[in-house]
Amino acid sequence: MNKDPKPGNEFVILWHGEAYWTGGFSNEKGYQSWPTNGFTLPDQRGVYYSFVKITNENETYFNYSSNDAIFPRLRINHLGNLYLCERLLVECSTLSPASSGGFVKQTLPECRRHDYTFIKDSAYIVDGDVFEFNESDNLTRVDCQNRCLNNCSCVAYASSKQDDIGCKIWTRVPSIEWCENAQTIYFLEYKGIVHNSKHSCTVDEFCQLSMFWDGFPLLPLELSSSTVAMLPLLLLHEA
Repeated sequence: MNKDPKPGNEFVILWHGEAYWTGGFSNEKGYQSWPTNGFTLPDQRGVYYSFVKITNENETYFNYSSNDAIFPRLRINHLGNLYLCERLLVECSTLSPASSGGFVKQTLPECRRHDYTFIKDSAYIVDGDVFEFNESDNLTRVDCQNRCLNNCSCVAYASSKQDDIGCKIWTRVPSIEWCENAQTIYFLEYKGIVHNSKHSCTVDEFCQLSMFWDGFPLLPLELSSSTVAMLPLLLLHEA
């Protein structure tokens, strides 16, 4: 049992020991995310669920019961999504700043900023420097993204297995082949950058190639049939 990180009428979801989401009681009747996000659990009171707030000198918590018409289902998945039956209630993003939904601003190293984003694409990384974490770490894709963000040299990450389990990160990417039938890789980029289109590949076909210079991806732009210009696509470190 961990010590309550923030005593009071508030719940805290911890992710690797750090506050990820907070919520509290809005009044004596119900519970809602903190400060407010327009939702309270008792909107199902008398229909499927009945919620009770219990407070004494030692603790504050809420409990619920359900009728026999449903199989009770309240759960939080690995992305921080809170579900009541089949309905999505709360959704947190690792890169999102603190918001009125109760999400806690994540602590990033000085080399990272919250305006970074990851672009999902299918590609082959050619001769890149890759590190794969141990399978025993049981890392999800969200864990893998967090490992990449906290490694200032990381420029891309991917799950090691098809079920989004396992993690490998790249710290140097000399070149990329963008292919629809390739592995799903998440590339670190600034928000607002329009990603280049991708094409299907065969075994003998060489798809669109993006070269990297000193760790910076460069996006090929066709100026003519014989001329290609390279423009910076991503800035990894501030000057």
